[in-house]
Amino acid sequence: MLVWLLLLIGILFGGLVLYRNFQEERTVTYFYSENDESLVNPARGLYTQIYYKEPERLESIREEGQTLSLVTMSLKDHMEEPIPEEKLELLRILFEEARKQQVMLLFRAAYRQNEECGEPELSMIKTHIKQLSEVINEYKDVVLVVQTGMVGLWGEWHGSVYLEDEDALRNEAMKVVEWWLQNLDPSINLNLRRPLFIQTAMEVGLDGSRLGMHNDALLATDSDMGTYIDREGELAWCEENLNGKVNGGEMPYVSEYTEPEHVIEEFNQLSLMYLNAYYNVEVLKDWENRKLYNENALEYIKKHLGYRYYLKEIETTEKIYTTSEKLQVKIQLGNSGFSTIQSRFHLYLVLDDGENKLFIPLEKTNEEKEIETYQCSVELLEKKPFLIGLCYTDAANLEGGSLQEYAHTIQFANDEMRYEEGVNYFISYQYIEEEKEELVPSMINNR
Repeated sequence: MLVWLLLLIGILFGGLVLYRNFQEERTVTYFYSENDESLVNPARGLYTQIYYKEPERLESIREEGQTLSLVTMSLKDHMEEPIPEEKLELLRILFEEARKQQVMLLFRAAYRQNEECGEPELSMIKTHIKQLSEVINEYKDVVLVVQTGMVGLWGEWHGSVYLEDEDALRNEAMKVVEWWLQNLDPSINLNLRRPLFIQTAMEVGLDGSRLGMHNDALLATDSDMGTYIDREGELAWCEENLNGKVNGGEMPYVSEYTEPEHVIEEFNQLSLMYLNAYYNVEVLKDWENRKLYNENALEYIKKHLGYRYYLKEIETTEKIYTTSEKLQVKIQLGNSGFSTIQSRFHLYLVLDDGENKLFIPLEKTNEEKEIETYQCSVELLEKKPFLIGLCYTDAANLEGGSLQEYAHTIQFANDEMRYEEGVNYFISYQYIEEEKEELVPSMINNR
């Protein structure tokens, strides 16, 4: 009796192993390639600078294919008083228009507009930061980053009484960083002007995970006009510490550092996401007249600012017979951009049967910049034809299977897929026989 029992257990166990192996082997792999298309995606690219009283300009910015704008606000008339409510209301009107036009904003406020302007007491700066943060937080979905501002000429952290020496930097200017971090929603990043300032903020105990850099003297001189003390060493530090942060800037003039081959190397080190669309025009024209990898240098640089995601490989279940089976999916994304996407964006696998969409959150299984890998197992609720896609979005809530009206989504740089309503569709599961016994996948080609 015991022998028969052991034999039965062995058969059952062997069958389970065979079934499991059979399940694991029943997959098919598809390979994809990056195209050379210029994509209009959020949270990256060229930006246009506007004043906070100019919401009407956002529509034309979007029509020009830009998704970013730097909004500046002068506080020179409020050195000794809170910001008037009517001025804050104008800022709200601009944020509303940005939301409508799907333009994400960089924001900077400053006191010193020229050498004659002074600076307020720190206590008044704290009051202004709290006021501005309350408004910004209401529109956190459209504010990509706040440039720390407030201190120095044009808020660029030079020529300030709060930066006279190391003690002033650590004990006074760093208070400005601290107050922004305390008052802004945690999803909003903060830009500082130099690597030294970010390093100092971390040394005094502030949250470095939210700190990036705006270099407004990009590619100018050996020190980028005082941005670096040790250019090579600080760029290496940036490469190690600033990937995935929001980083950007503008170029003052053509120099030896604006040679396209050098630009690519340095922008990769800086994980550069945004760049002024008009400053400096001479630099941009120079790039436009140069070649890089057999392509117009300006167009190449524009395409690779920030992230540039494309599907490289998908492994999925070869055939689906019953709803008791699970759909097994492994995904490999490539990224040829200078940076990864900001942490507010999340990737979802989308199952779409034509009537309903199911958004399944995915978690990365690696930390590389150039490749992201994901995998998941999904239990199907019905056996009917469906599409598989990917949605990279900053939507906060996907309950009910739909994106919010003003959610930002990312289009992938692939021809072998279809981008509709924020979803990159790449696999179609269909019946191939009239008996409808099995669903079989095939690639979606949009060319």
